[in-house]
This record gives sequence, structure tokens and C-alpha cells, in this order.
Amino acid sequence: MRPTFLPNGMVSKTSSSHKTATLTSVDCPQGTVPIRRYKKEDLIRIKSFSDSRVSNLHLMSNENPRQYLAILRSTKLEPQRGIRATMSLNNPHPVDNTQASMAEMWVQSNVGDQMNGLQAGWIVSPQLNGDDHTHLFTLTTTNSYKTSCFNTLCGSFIQTDPSTPVDTELSPISVFEGQQYVIDLEIIQDNVTLDWWLVLNGNIYVGYFPADIFTQLTGGGSYIAWGGLTRSQVGRLSPPMGTGYDGVGSYNFKTLGYFYNLKLVDASNNYIDPNRHHLKTYADSHCYAISYLGKYKDTGHTLFYGGKDYEIVDPPCSFP
Repeated sequence: MRPTFLPNGMVSKTSSSHKTATLTSVDCPQGTVPIRRYKKEDLIRIKSFSDSRVSNLHLMSNENPRQYLAILRSTKLEPQRGIRATMSLNNPHPVDNTQASMAEMWVQSNVGDQMNGLQAGWIVSPQLNGDDHTHLFTLTTTNSYKTSCFNTLCGSFIQTDPSTPVDTELSPISVFEGQQYVIDLEIIQDNVTLDWWLVLNGNIYVGYFPADIFTQLTGGGSYIAWGGLTRSQVGRLSPPMGTGYDGVGSYNFKTLGYFYNLKLVDASNNYIDPNRHHLKTYADSHCYAISYLGKYKDTGHTLFYGGKDYEIVDPPCSFP
């Protein structure tokens, strides 16, 4: 199963110095898909993580302490039918049971009590996945993140690929100052069914977010973003973001977290470059940083992001 029509105008392209990561796959019989079997303790752990997590692009960290963004987000309210990027595959560590570190893309409707949002990317979260490995993930909300739903829980994401679960472990991981591994990820809207599809590496149709669960995304998303997010409990250490290195101004693919080949999908179902004048970087803590270069060498529109882990000391990890 796949989208009715794919966007026009782009072939998946990876920088010659980067390798596309392999995937941990399963072998399901024809006509079936992988289904995650959860124990009671798994569901309790995941619910606790979901209930404590908010990811609104317009929410400041003083409204949600100990959760921090370093993102490139849109500033102009205009419909987008999809978002895409090639992103570095990292495993920031240490990340313990009270923490999570993510690299992701957002599609979000206008703000309000019933704001709808989609997210996809990779996550390191022992609380969500039961280990500190790097996993694919999705997240949805239909009520401005009063509640949210990960992966196939709650029926907000329908798995369709028979061998790549939506929470699959991603490997190998990029080596600091060594070989770099990436994934190509996109969230695109089917212009017939209006479902939103998650596509991995250009040809793996992992599954879709059904249109009928949304009230505000049938006509496209109003806001988009790419970047990193961390969270921890109040009074605890904030985890590293990206590679855990804070030299964002060095523009070094071998030491930083990054997104490149940033693309949007317009109303005519074409891949387009983002308008850099309609984008703005945002970091709500000086512990993490982001730098957007616009078009950069052979990697298209490119950004670098990340930062180290910090305790609540001077300087504190808080909004400026």
C-alpha cells in the first residue's frame, strides 16, 4: 500500500560522504504487518511518557519546564502538503529513564485548543522504548497536545509496510569524527485520500496517519519545522541533543547533528525548496543551538543543531 500520487520533482539523494542507514526489519507473512506486543508495564511506562510530553512549536520552555527545542520553523501561515529532509542518525548519550532526546520534523495546524500536529523522526528514550538505542517514531495530537499518541498506539498511525515497524531500531549510528549515516524521511499528504504518509529512504511506505482523525490538517499544514528536542524531569539533568557536541558554528558534518536537502510539498504536489525568508531558527535554551545555512554546497538547504547535557547550575538550562 502506498500514496495515490507521489510528489513530483525530487529523487532521493544522499551526500557522497554519507551512507544511508540499514534498518532492523521483520519478516511478516504476505498480507500482514508487524504488530508490537505490549505488556502491561510497557503501556504504563509509555503512557507516563506520552502524558508528560508537549511539542507545540509555539510553546515556550517556561510553560513546559525541562523541555527544550532547537528548531528551524516557518514564520508565515501558508498551507504545506508535506515536509522532507535527510537527517543525521545519532545516538546521544547518556540518556536515562527520566530523559529523551529527539531529531524530528513537525507538521502542525494553526494554534488553538484543537490544534492538530504530526511529528516523525528518531528518538532515544528508555521510557518509551525500553532501551537507549535510536528508534524511528511518530507522534500525533488532535487537541493542542493536551493528549498525544506515539506510533501505532491509539490508532493514530496505521502500519502498512510488512518489514519496517514504525518504532524500528535504526542502525548503524554515525561515528563522531568518522563515518556518517543518515536516513531520508518525509511526511506527505495524499492529495486524494488526504491521509498523511510516512515515507522512509524514498521507497519504504511505513504507514499513514488517517485523515479522519484530524479536524485541521485536511487542507495541509500551516506550520512546519525541522530540528531537535530534549526533555527531562524538573530538577534533573537535561540530556545531550544531536551528537552531544555544542560547536554548531563549525558546520562540521562529522561532529554535529544535521538536516539537509530540506524540502516542502506545495498545493500542486511538487517538491519545492523552502523560502528562507519564511523560516526562522529558534532555541529556547542557551544549552542547545541551531544554525541554518540556506542552500549549502551540494547538500541543498542545510541546518546544524545540538548541544551537550547540562545540570541545573550556573548557567542554568532555561529560556534566555
